[in-house]
Amino acid sequence: MPNRGGWRAKSGVLMVIAVCALGIGGAAAPAARGAPAAGALHTLTLADNGSTVAVAIGDRVELRLDVNLDWSVSVSNAAVLRRPPGIALVRDVQGLWDAIAAGSATISATGDAPCRLATPPCSVPTLLFSATVTVVGTPPSPPPAATASYQAGWNIVGVPDGTTLPVDAWSWEPLRGQYVRIGAGTPLSGGRGYWAYFPAPQSVPLAAGGTTTVQITAPAGAWVLIGDPSALSGATIAGADAIYSYDPTAGAYAPAKTVGPGGGAWALSVGGGTIVVSAQPPGPPSSRATADDGVAR
Repeated sequence: MPNRGGWRAKSGVLMVIAVCALGIGGAAAPAARGAPAAGALHTLTLADNGSTVAVAIGDRVELRLDVNLDWSVSVSNAAVLRRPPGIALVRDVQGLWDAIAAGSATISATGDAPCRLATPPCSVPTLLFSATVTVVGTPPSPPPAATASYQAGWNIVGVPDGTTLPVDAWSWEPLRGQYVRIGAGTPLSGGRGYWAYFPAPQSVPLAAGGTTTVQITAPAGAWVLIGDPSALSGATIAGADAIYSYDPTAGAYAPAKTVGPGGGAWALSVGGGTIVVSAQPPGPPSSRATADDGVAR
């Protein structure tokens, strides 16, 4: 880039920079948001004007230009570069996109000094920016899905929000004292427990994410079905006077204090109130892992 106050032509685009009029060198802006976990972050600046940048599917591209100009930004192919939903741009970032498909997209920007809107307008020239982003590669593989294994027969199931079962599930309505059938393939609610009958042992994929804590209202003296809301860890139960899990192999109940991923239990509050089901934090590293880095033996 030329010295301040100079100009250069790059790829047919004439850039005239009047630094003195723009007052470049103000206070630093907040940091930009990082890239998604699946890919890398690529930053385009004025130095990339007229260039072509190669990125991979799953990467993120951000545009950081002169914060002293008012920018109008566009992308030629939204099927290749997509604005991530729900993310607001910070002051020093003029654009943010995720590379979602193979292909090319041109990012174009026009920058004008605020004084161009004054009366009379100033003579600071418009600044033009253009860069081509070429997206290559295949989408990154999603992380392995967590699963829960169930024995043949009746099982009490507890799964993260959105998990579906290949068989019908049955929820319990404590106030009415009856079961309600939920058809196979219907998304279930985290923290709730369900009965499900599996004709043979089966592993069920658990929905990613899930809440860490769920509160369930328990009528006085009525049993409620609760379940683990997490796909990654077991859960503790607070606010219940009695908790019983079910062993499908033995066909019998047993007292419990926790439930594991994919599991559920009956819970009872004698006086009624709120039963809190909370996912447990991860356990400590194994002695083998710590021995490898010299922390413990």
